[in-house]
Amino acid sequence: MRKLSILSLITLFCVQIGFAQSDEFVMTWPIVVNDMKKAEAATENPKKAANATTWMKAGQQYLLLHTFDVKDLQPGLSSTDVMYILGSPKTKTTDTLYTVFNYDRLTVFFKNDKLDHYERSGNAKEFFPEHSSALDKATAAYLKAKELDVSGKQSKKISDQLKQITDLYTTEGYYYYVARNYKEAAKYFAKVGDIVTTGIINQTAEERATMLNDCGTVVKLAGDYPKAIEFFSKANELTPKLSFYGNIYDSQKESGDTTQAINTLLAAIDAFPADSSIGTYTTELINLYIESNQIDQALLYLEKSIEKDPTNVNFIYNIGVLYGKKGDMEKAKEFYKKALEIDPNDEGSNLNLGLIFTESAKEKGDAADLIWAKDKKKYAALVAEQESLYKQALPYLEKYAEVVKESHLKSYAYKDLRNIYRRLGMTKEEQIAIQKMEAAMNE
Repeated sequence: MRKLSILSLITLFCVQIGFAQSDEFVMTWPIVVNDMKKAEAATENPKKAANATTWMKAGQQYLLLHTFDVKDLQPGLSSTDVMYILGSPKTKTTDTLYTVFNYDRLTVFFKNDKLDHYERSGNAKEFFPEHSSALDKATAAYLKAKELDVSGKQSKKISDQLKQITDLYTTEGYYYYVARNYKEAAKYFAKVGDIVTTGIINQTAEERATMLNDCGTVVKLAGDYPKAIEFFSKANELTPKLSFYGNIYDSQKESGDTTQAINTLLAAIDAFPADSSIGTYTTELINLYIESNQIDQALLYLEKSIEKDPTNVNFIYNIGVLYGKKGDMEKAKEFYKKALEIDPNDEGSNLNLGLIFTESAKEKGDAADLIWAKDKKKYAALVAEQESLYKQALPYLEKYAEVVKESHLKSYAYKDLRNIYRRLGMTKEEQIAIQKMEAAMNE
């Protein structure tokens, strides 16, 4: 997945909120709580609640409530950094897992002298029944202000404040993300995605798409596939990318929605036909068709694709695979040979052609074994056919063993060749195959 940035927490929003601090005035928790309650009461007054400014003030107060104690805390800060930001703790305790700093309304947990997470404590819990309660209320207040701001005078400020809220949600979620507690992390990243989806924040389409893709990735890790698909799809609407299609497809497949997964792959292949990795998507599509027993549909799709791109080896090879699945080995051989006319080194076509001939050879050998004592003439004919089929397999299996890159597959290929050479009495070739098999095994 993309690496998620650790976004800095916002301090007290002094400039935006208008709390100019000086030697004569010090903001305290009781003042913050009192001002928040006043702002909240105003939203319950029908006359005042019809004014966007009322909701702007409420949003500001909820934000201030959230950030008053937290300030600039981020995962990974040292205990020295935290004391520089928050001051000395009231108490400090240590157990086998954490070192814990206790403040008036905040408990901070360290692992190996790195900030791991924090919890609200003391009388702050009254306003934080859920960890993000104040941020949730701030978000709702700004969205209401946007709804009432018909003139658009508050648009920039609303945009800026909602961007700050997404930064705060991201930092909160990051605590859980780094701990691989994806279900908790998803709660915050889902909130970020919901805000970004509104389009209120002043961002480019590329920025919004990137954020939505990140949010989708986290909620997907938490197993919330519908929400992940929602975010990936909206990201793709903003700036279509093959990787976004891939994320949508993965989510649909993992959720068991094969029909939609197929539709997404078809759309991706149609949108990015020339992409260097589109062959992977085509293979995935074919596999899904096969898994859902839609082989004829897969063939129909690939045959249409060949009309547009007649030299696409991947398409031609996969048609051969599908005919093989249907049991039509002659048609399978036909398309594998077509693929090799374009690319003589194609691994799959060489291997599968070789296997078709070796499987036929084994069938002849089994048939011969059944009649060897009854019909010597027919037995000899079957053995001759078996040897002929092995000889036909050899050029393809030899080429496959030559071009395949993975050492374990190369060793298996030479082992199979050794066995065929032995059957055919090709002693020199058998010894060479043994040497190459051993060399591949030692790589």
